[in-house]
Amino acid sequence: MAAWQDFLSSSPQVCGGEICATGTRIPVTVILDSLAEGASKDEILASYPSLRIDHISAALAYAAELAHGGRQNILSACLHTRPKYHPAGESRESDSVGLIRSQQCRGS
Repeated sequence: MAAWQDFLSSSPQVCGGEICATGTRIPVTVILDSLAEGASKDEILASYPSLRIDHISAALAYAAELAHGGRQNILSACLHTRPKYHPAGESRESDSVGLIRSQQCRGS
């Protein structure tokens, strides 16, 4: 199978630079949202006649690559970020990021 880059592209002149199925104005997020909502590949192709099956497969490959990279980013954040606590129960908005990252690390 070809790389997702062969079927997905980004251009500032198309959809504000969002990654789209090459040769279309259909953002990859539309394809992934449709799949996440339970649409079959055939239903997506029927709804968007300019799409090809290769675009859908590329969107899934792109999402998988992002998920792998995202997991690495979360693990890296877990190693370098600890929640901060302040006297008298005060907290700052920026501290919640550390708490959220800490919870992601523990699977909470």
